[in-house]
Amino acid sequence: MNSTDSLRAHVRRLLDWHDAHVDFDAAVKHVPPRLRGARPDGLPHSLWQLLEHMRMAQHDILEFCRNPSYREMTWPDDYWPAEAAPPNAAAWQKSVAACRRAPAPAWHLGAGLRSVSREPKIS
Repeated sequence: MNSTDSLRAHVRRLLDWHDAHVDFDAAVKHVPPRLRGARPDGLPHSLWQLLEHMRMAQHDILEFCRNPSYREMTWPDDYWPAEAAPPNAAAWQKSVAACRRAPAPAWHLGAGLRSVSREPKIS
């Protein structure tokens, strides 16, 4: 196994690992609609905002890796939804589905992803 294959296998194990945490599907499976937009006391974000943040960030990471015309998003505005609650149940399901799909390209690191010749700007 060469180093690229070894790295791909390692990333796949990390993405599939369920020993120390609940997997994504289990975490979102039984969230009642009334709690999706609730902000727990002392915490800055609702479940909807966290879900959308994950979707937005995953999309940005994948675009950075595979799109030669990638344009940086604006932090934090482009990474967090403004509203605490989803507009409707369909929006919640659409975001869940997008998060569920997003890890799949990471399993194929190097296959169809562009070489990164620059580091991302970190502020």
